[in-house]
Amino acid sequence: MRAKSRLVSRSDICWTGNGELLARGSARSSKKSAPFRRHDALYRAYAQMGQVMATAVNENWPFSRADMARTIRERNWSDTSLGPVNEWPVLLRSTVEMLLSHGFPMIILWGRDLLQIYNDGYADLMADKHPFGLGISNQLCWPEVWHINEPIYARVFAGETITVENGYYPLVRHGVQNDVWLSLTYSPIIDMDGGVAGVLVTIVETTQRVLAEAALEERGKQLNMVVADLQHRVRNILTVVRSIFSRSVETGTDLEEVADHFRGRLDALARVQVIVTQSAAGTADLENLLRDELISVGVQEGPDLEISGPDVQLPLQMLETIGLAIHELTTNAVKYGAFKVDTGKLTVTWHIEPGEGGVSMLSFLWREEGVPAIGLAPRHGGFGRELIEEAIPYRLGGSARLEFLPGGIQCSIKAPVSYENREMQRSSEYRA
Repeated sequence: MRAKSRLVSRSDICWTGNGELLARGSARSSKKSAPFRRHDALYRAYAQMGQVMATAVNENWPFSRADMARTIRERNWSDTSLGPVNEWPVLLRSTVEMLLSHGFPMIILWGRDLLQIYNDGYADLMADKHPFGLGISNQLCWPEVWHINEPIYARVFAGETITVENGYYPLVRHGVQNDVWLSLTYSPIIDMDGGVAGVLVTIVETTQRVLAEAALEERGKQLNMVVADLQHRVRNILTVVRSIFSRSVETGTDLEEVADHFRGRLDALARVQVIVTQSAAGTADLENLLRDELISVGVQEGPDLEISGPDVQLPLQMLETIGLAIHELTTNAVKYGAFKVDTGKLTVTWHIEPGEGGVSMLSFLWREEGVPAIGLAPRHGGFGRELIEEAIPYRLGGSARLEFLPGGIQCSIKAPVSYENREMQRSSEYRA
């Protein structure tokens, strides 16, 4: 037979010592007691819920239209320490109704066993642990975070309300640990005697926000690194430009020659920067660097040009120095060497060979042939010779040799490809 519920007036009920509402006329409510008066405000709060559950529970309880209301009704609670729903304390039933109507994920952990009763939002958070998790202990349902929750529950049962913002909870769902961040409030559920009957947890998942903020912070760090790198590169370029200008003036014979050399060297430096910006790694192919320089003076493929070597990616710290060295060699070949005479020929080769400590060494050779006559090596070196023979060893930790041989110039360069040049460790200029 269906249990009937009825409206109970204030004069028909009273509070018992353990917080139960009983109808007047029962064996335990023969008079309106002092506890009833003490909890008068609580009575009004419960009475506002409509049908006060002081008599047998309606079979349609919980009355909420939430999906979890039906799941709670269909659950066999007799196999739990709570027992059948009609034996539940009024405080628990009213809290369940409130929880089911709440939009945020919420869960009741009742008694010292911390038996779980939750709403639709929390069911979504549980994933495959629902509906298994309904009516079982919180420790059994979430053993992977018990070390986090246990001390919190102890404080809540002592009367504290605990708030956690963006807390990390490694939840296991579908058999896989998920990194989850939650903001939670753990509140004590106070019974009529002032004791704590359970814990009410309100939850907001903040995983996406935390990850987005972490990604934003990481991008900020990367941006700071880019800005710092850009500042470093600008300082380096200005140092190189200053050195180029100084040596161009010192080795030039007149203003026109100084301006011509200075423009050519700045153009070579600019070509290096263009190549570098086309690579996310900040590296450039040696052959591309070489061909770009030759094309700038109108030299392309032909019988008088031979280029061979493997693909070699040069880091930025090598590109500026090697690029300027190639520019000086190219300019000299155009004005005085292999590209000046019809019989001239240029051969450029390179390869990678092992160096000390397992460091890869670039071995680069520029050899001109067919130049009818070449004078002795100049007594005083110009910018190009100083760049090759002094700057490369100093800046790249390698070695270089420029030879004036019968038939043309020969330049050999060896430098560690992975070497972090000394410019990264200290600010320096081309030696003047």
